[in-house]
Amino acid sequence: TLENVALKRIERRLSKFLSDNSELTPRYVGGLLEMDASWISIARQPQIINVVEQRIGPDFLLWEVALFTKEAQMSDATPWQQDGEFWPIRPLAACPVWIALDTCTSESGCLRIVPESHRTRESFPIVLGSSEGLGEYRAIRDQSEAEANGQDVVLRRAQFCVYDVYTVHGRRPNLSAAPSRAMAMRF
Repeated sequence: TLENVALKRIERRLSKFLSDNSELTPRYVGGLLEMDASWISIARQPQIINVVEQRIGPDFLLWEVALFTKEAQMSDATPWQQDGEFWPIRPLAACPVWIALDTCTSESGCLRIVPESHRTRESFPIVLGSSEGLGEYRAIRDQSEAEANGQDVVLRRAQFCVYDVYTVHGRRPNLSAAPSRAMAMRF
């Protein structure tokens, strides 16, 4: 769990960024680190650094920060996917950190993962798709198997989870009356 001070810094920085860039939709804002290198200070939280180092060793860097927002009553689920499919890194030795900026429950569109899906260290076949709520996306082809085995990752505000680049994951639709925000930091 992040300290309250760190979470408040994230929220102040996000609020200013979105106010200064009102043309952006907060549904997905990638490249925050490219636009403002001060995001590195958030990533330097000991709670985050210690977990990332345990996963991928002491020689790593933060290369991307993104905001994900599920608006209230957003009926689109995020399809099952693997992050490595999107990333220009070879070999795939990366570690995503998912930080809940709001409490993320099954009703509000929490992250879902397929346990043990990273063990094979393979990228699964993908399909391209699009929807009004999500825009264009890439998803693993076998959505039904992932759906049958997926588990919700319920996080309280300021909690975070770390998963493997090969982990199959998605998000539920947000059926609640409040937005559900999360930040992804990629090391």
